[in-house]
Amino acid sequence: MNINYKDTPFPYFYGSLDKKMYDYAHKLWSTDEDLKSYNLSKNRSNIEITDKKLINYLTKVGAEVKSLSDNFGIFEKYYPKLKKKIQCNDLKFTYSENPITDKGYPLRDWHLDLGNKIVTGLWYFKNPKEQDDGGHLILGNPHTGEEETFHYGANKIILFPNTPDSWHKITERKPTKYNRRFICLEIKSTKIRLHSYQAVKGKDTMKTFDVRNYYG
Repeated sequence: MNINYKDTPFPYFYGSLDKKMYDYAHKLWSTDEDLKSYNLSKNRSNIEITDKKLINYLTKVGAEVKSLSDNFGIFEKYYPKLKKKIQCNDLKFTYSENPITDKGYPLRDWHLDLGNKIVTGLWYFKNPKEQDDGGHLILGNPHTGEEETFHYGANKIILFPNTPDSWHKITERKPTKYNRRFICLEIKSTKIRLHSYQAVKGKDTMKTFDVRNYYG
């Protein structure tokens, strides 16, 4: 695992994962329509990963990033009233896809992840024949106005602890004959909720000033 740390516009970890595991996950990629669950906009599907070897590997990746976040004092900085170590007892990993399109379509606008997520990760599996068909992650801190783009690419990964500054969006998908593929890592807790962000019927309606930090 080759992971770097950066703290602007908000704290995140980026880099690449083991090439052998990347190839292993790629070969296992499931496209079974009967297993897919779709979002309300039908522009994203998910299939939960069940392979034990891959689950164990992704669990270790998530645990390492959670540990690094603790070592850098990220949760202590953003949630000073929490006063206890966060236990990540709810993990989920999915094969996720945005479908082929003749006309293009928008993806998700500015949002935070729900407050029960502790760390979020996106591991990209871009088709080597694909050019720039969009679907890049833009990170933004609404308090400073800083933005940064993390480009969709093969074996690129970005992981970030869920803070009130961790706003992000995905650029629109251009006309393409390739699915936008990524493994989504959700490192969650059933014990606490960090902040009050929520989507309403699949729509991101909350703004910065609406979000309550429960431990700020």
